[in-house]
Amino acid sequence: MANVRTNRIMKDLQEFMNTSLDSGVLLTDYDEVELKHFTVSVAGPVGSPYETGTFDVKIMLPMSFPFRGPKAKFVTQVWHPNVGAATGNVCVDILTNWRAGTRLAQLAEVVQGLLSLPNPTSPLNSDASVELEENPREFERTATMWTCVFAGGSKPRPDELQVKVLSVQEQLQCSEEQAVKKLSFARWNGPVNPHV
Repeated sequence: MANVRTNRIMKDLQEFMNTSLDSGVLLTDYDEVELKHFTVSVAGPVGSPYETGTFDVKIMLPMSFPFRGPKAKFVTQVWHPNVGAATGNVCVDILTNWRAGTRLAQLAEVVQGLLSLPNPTSPLNSDASVELEENPREFERTATMWTCVFAGGSKPRPDELQVKVLSVQEQLQCSEEQAVKKLSFARWNGPVNPHV
């Protein structure tokens, strides 16, 4: 079983290295000894609030791979209904309904596609999900702000939100990252929880 696992992972990683530059998904690190995990850098899709951001995603491979599917986790914090805000865990069908023939490059591309098409009906971040369903414009502004702050995005930050971030930073003596999180979970207009 170990040889099946190792051979399959090495084949998938080689395929990944040969094709990743064109897809906006780049293999940046992998466990060369036990092949338990690898990390990809995912470019935020053009036309999405994640555009210009770079998101690191860690993919963990079980010892029973490829017969049992991997787990994926955003290392870079992202405002997205299908990504756990605290954990970075990813919720996508390809992981739930894993098939042994699915390639790791396909998984990485699906994760990138998730940034283009968030699914509010299958949330891991219920706050982002509710915001997307009730106020898509506000969701886009929040996701853009998170992309700028956490993923190095260079899109213009929404001015009104930036003013609120600076106010909370001053009021609570906290970092920009902490202020963005507090305001996001308060839907940008409620009282902020100083413990978020």
